[in-house]
Amino acid sequence: MSNIAKYTQRYDVQMTAAQCKGARAMLGLTRKDLAKSAKVAERTLVNFEGEKRNLYDRTLIDIQKALENAGIVFIPEDKNGGAGIRLSQTGPTEKADKKQIETT
Repeated sequence: MSNIAKYTQRYDVQMTAAQCKGARAMLGLTRKDLAKSAKVAERTLVNFEGEKRNLYDRTLIDIQKALENAGIVFIPEDKNGGAGIRLSQTGPTEKADKKQIETT
């Protein structure tokens, strides 16, 4: 098994384009801010959020992890409703760049 397969197998990839846009809005982040935090190209976010292309699992995970580190919790779809997001009760993790979040 490749390193990427092991990486993605350990992480639940579930983020949708709508969740990504909503999470950015809740945090007050621009695409540029999120792209920098997730270490992806801003164009990647534009295309993903515009549903113009699917992302590789690893790229999707990097974006989702950046949002989670900034304080977003992803809620999977279940019998009671669709997928969603909310803010973590504890706020950003220690890994999050709090200065970046506060300045946007």
